[in-house]
Amino acid sequence: MTDEHRIIRVTLDTNILQELWRNQDKVEMVTKLLALADTGYLDLAVTTRIDYDTPNQPLSERLTDMPQLGIRIVGSPLRLGYSRYGSEDMLTDGSYGDVQDDIETALRVRSLKKPETADLDRIFGHHIAERDVFLSWDRAMLRAADLFHNKLAVRIKSPEDFIVDFGE
Repeated sequence: MTDEHRIIRVTLDTNILQELWRNQDKVEMVTKLLALADTGYLDLAVTTRIDYDTPNQPLSERLTDMPQLGIRIVGSPLRLGYSRYGSEDMLTDGSYGDVQDDIETALRVRSLKKPETADLDRIFGHHIAERDVFLSWDRAMLRAADLFHNKLAVRIKSPEDFIVDFGE
């Protein structure tokens, strides 16, 4: 890698941080991502839906670790039952509802499970924030990656595929 590089804006799915916090099998992969961020090659973020995914202790206590890990929070579409008052969530024009309907229809045709509402909100938040790559281990999201790419030009990858593509 050269001294001059473009910083890649990576949004992490909640399952990636949960892997780190629970010290599970893929913790080494998460550590690689954090190391790349430390070197300045990656700008890491999560969406506000991490609050929804980690409502209880001990994981909810770990949310305060994110600044020390170099991970910032970006908003998601404002949604009752998911958004927290005072969060970075934002009102949208409703076009994401159309995208959600299109993707869910395409997944039904393929006989595939649709991502959960919070998963969709993470992708939409990633898109709104104009970030480069969304990383996840969620199978439903990875199976729908081509649909999100076609509809929103969003790239969804597993951390393993991202690291291979990155050249590490």
